[in-house]
Amino acid sequence: MALVATLALMTACSSTQGPKSAASGLALTVLAVRDEVKSAAGQVSDLKAWGNYAVWIESDSATGFGKTMVLRDTARHSSRVIAAAPAGKFIDLVDASGHTIVYLVAQYQQANAGQDVTWAIEAVDVYGSSTVQVATSAASDNFFFVPQPRIDGDWVAWSQVIPGSTSSSADFLEAVAYQLSTGKKHVITQRRNPYSVSVTGRMVYYSGNSAAGSDLFAKPVDHEAEAVQVTTSSQVSYLSAGGGGVVWQEPTRGAPQALWALEGAQPHKFIKISGPNRGSAVTNGSWAAWVSSTDTLQLAAFKDPAHPFTVAGNDLYIAARWSMTASSLAWATRPTAGGGREPITIHVATLRS
Repeated sequence: MALVATLALMTACSSTQGPKSAASGLALTVLAVRDEVKSAAGQVSDLKAWGNYAVWIESDSATGFGKTMVLRDTARHSSRVIAAAPAGKFIDLVDASGHTIVYLVAQYQQANAGQDVTWAIEAVDVYGSSTVQVATSAASDNFFFVPQPRIDGDWVAWSQVIPGSTSSSADFLEAVAYQLSTGKKHVITQRRNPYSVSVTGRMVYYSGNSAAGSDLFAKPVDHEAEAVQVTTSSQVSYLSAGGGGVVWQEPTRGAPQALWALEGAQPHKFIKISGPNRGSAVTNGSWAAWVSSTDTLQLAAFKDPAHPFTVAGNDLYIAARWSMTASSLAWATRPTAGGGREPITIHVATLRS
């Protein structure tokens, strides 16, 4: 495929000076930026970086809906469209692992976007040679809910409406996993309404109803076992798993006052990473990245959570999101002085642990 016309390589370098520590102000070589690219698209979202790749969605400026998904080879500094939304539909909620990208293709059924939506989860390889439909919404879905697929290796996991249930049902959501190599679907649980689901290794983590609120649960992805309740705070929300670790925010409503991390499945070791923040943290099992209450991108090691680093300041383009894998951190910036008209710059860095 041809290169995306709206992209132009800004700079590519093997190493740059690392971000400054928010605690000490000293320049530390924690990150080495290996690729930066500008996008002239009005909106960019769902940025992910892993291995030698990065992927993001470029949106229709008129509707705000995802129009194309762009794949970037960060080693060769080249970009191309890997998927495009069919007419009347949009692309959303991207994740990636190995040579596979998973994403949602959706369509609103009424003029009021909050009423009804049909969706499909698709998986495409980075070569663009094979696309697999992993799951679709059921005709019996009785209320609005959009799944957020997550992938790690051979497994894709998400939460969806239990066929035939309603929002007044005691249990109306289920956690599901799909094995790419076999094409088989596994129901992880139909209890506790697992709203937020993530997968790392062979373990699915989800936030589900507990006695007094919402807690973190864990269950193996590939065999029958009882789910383990990991937390008892009843305040867990917006979890993200990666590299065997999990991060989440508390409380479940209002401004999150803390980010917490779980380092390894057993024994349960909890780490308080930060105070007031904007949530939506990501992790690779050893580090966590999140947006502070002052809209700066922060990075901290599990082994030293009290001393985070500031990766990006007030030019952070929050709508693009940010991502982290074993050795990569990605984020985007946009000059604040341009009134939203300046190009968006996507940064992909190697994380030096």
